[in-house]
Amino acid sequence: MRPLSPVLKEKKRYLAFRVESEKRISYRDAFLAVDNNLMEFAGIIGSAEAGLMALPKSWNMKEQKGIIRVSRKSLNKLRASLLFIRNINGGRARVFSVGASGILKKAREKWIGA
Repeated sequence: MRPLSPVLKEKKRYLAFRVESEKRISYRDAFLAVDNNLMEFAGIIGSAEAGLMALPKSWNMKEQKGIIRVSRKSLNKLRASLLFIRNINGGRARVFSVGASGILKKAREKWIGA
């Protein structure tokens, strides 16, 4: 079986985000909040089309910054859904989009500082 040609592969973007909260948040909790909120905002089909993928190694616990992989077509939906996050794990929290990139290495260097 031949691998997919690059033309047929789904294009992706890496969205860097920052969490402001009363207490420290783990990447798992932050990602679950983003995923659940996208599901509410865009619905089941929109969430499936977004193809969110967690990148836990990109999480900076000290600065509460991380990266999520998302499809190119759903990037704006994800950014919009971040506005509606008000709490994570019962504590008040806000999530901000820091920037987006097509290359993971550039997103880490530019926005996460790793």
